[in-house]
Amino acid sequence: MEKQKTTRGVTVILVLVFMGVFGLVVSTVASYVFTQATIGRAKLAREEALQIAEAGIEYYKWFLAHNPTDLQNGTGLPGPYEYIVEDPEGGEVGVASIDVSGNIACGDIQSVDIRSEGSSNSNTQFKRTLFARYAKPSVAEYSYIINSNVWAGSDRDIVGPYHSNGGIRMDGTNNSTVTSAVGTWTCTSSFGCSPDQSVEGVWGGGSGSALWKYPVPQFNFGGLSVDLNDLKTKAQLYGIFLDSFSGQSDRKGYHLILLSNGTVDVYRVNNTNWLWGYNTGYGYEYSSSFNYRREY
Repeated sequence: MEKQKTTRGVTVILVLVFMGVFGLVVSTVASYVFTQATIGRAKLAREEALQIAEAGIEYYKWFLAHNPTDLQNGTGLPGPYEYIVEDPEGGEVGVASIDVSGNIACGDIQSVDIRSEGSSNSNTQFKRTLFARYAKPSVAEYSYIINSNVWAGSDRDIVGPYHSNGGIRMDGTNNSTVTSAVGTWTCTSSFGCSPDQSVEGVWGGGSGSALWKYPVPQFNFGGLSVDLNDLKTKAQLYGIFLDSFSGQSDRKGYHLILLSNGTVDVYRVNNTNWLWGYNTGYGYEYSSSFNYRREY
């Protein structure tokens, strides 16, 4: 009888030990699962906040497309402005807080800075912020804008966007887009074709053909002349205005050298010399070089 009681006592102890170990394992696993679930919800909230912040950026980008000079979200009041992001199936998912500021030069808005802070309704503790700057396309971003057919020879290394309203024979290299406003054009002997042949808007032996695009909308050269009066006014108010001048020796114009420190050297041209040169599309003709003296 005593031996049987001893065996039962040992069994009870072993059961208690195993139950304790099992309980410890279960509690550890449960704690890990709950921790991972919490981390997962936090990651989801952070990702949602990021997407909501991006939605805020996209919203104000759309708003600027319709109201390019309005930096106050149509309210007439300073920001920040709240943009509620909704799920078509689940209702409101969060809010983007948007701050907008403009970068002004010569009296006009040159670019718009948008700061959007997103937070998810699932957990407002986690916020994500995005920043974007938007500006209208400028002719200054182009390396060349041409209004006629053009041939870029194999010795040309073109850096930056290259556009022509006519056709382009591209035998050089390019590190950016080469665009033509025509789908096809007639390549003549002036462009190295004999006999004449109909070719694509951009064609040739250049190595950057992956960046060739055609047809694209024409560049409006007429719009440049319309803007000249506005540019004259801005130069008079905010910059350097070089007035026209008369006289047999002083009517050749100006020569400008743009410097890397943001300043410009201005020279008045006082003499020109005629040179025999080649103009693509027109053939050989006289062009002029010039001599100049320092003005400013």
